[in-house]
Amino acid sequence: MSVNDFANKTSSMTKTFVIDIDSEVDGKNYRGQFTTQKLNIGKTITLGVRKTQLAAGLSYNPESGRGLPSIQDLLCEMVAHCEVALMAKPSWFDDPLELVDMEILQAVYEEVISFENQFRNGTTGDSERDTDEGVRRSDGHRGESQGSSESEPEGFRDDDSAEVVGIQISKKHKK
Repeated sequence: MSVNDFANKTSSMTKTFVIDIDSEVDGKNYRGQFTTQKLNIGKTITLGVRKTQLAAGLSYNPESGRGLPSIQDLLCEMVAHCEVALMAKPSWFDDPLELVDMEILQAVYEEVISFENQFRNGTTGDSERDTDEGVRRSDGHRGESQGSSESEPEGFRDDDSAEVVGIQISKKHKK
């Protein structure tokens, strides 16, 4: 493998994106640049450990409906994945547990998991990286660079709009 091949492979293992969302919950603008990475085996293990820590060892059982409620399980997944995968983030995202608007966490998570899913689905994501870096505007949509091959984040389906204990996480940030 040449030095150029290694450099191209290394750069394809990360993705930089921008979030720019006006929160309807606290009225603040959340704008910042993030860099996420393809998780290696060690970081994948760290992700599982961190999610378990956040959930206090509980898990959601969809068959029995017992255990951690599904929305909290999903929140633990989103926080843990962002904490482990993000290499660079704005200071307002240093502790995602302190966010009050779940739509902000969801927007960042969707970018992180869509990049990770590109490796599971055999796509490279180079076309997005070579264009506009996928800026997500305050209307919740990314710039022109969003591809049609984006996979759903784990735990989401097209008809998902999870409502548990009066809390709703909508899909308004999806194009």
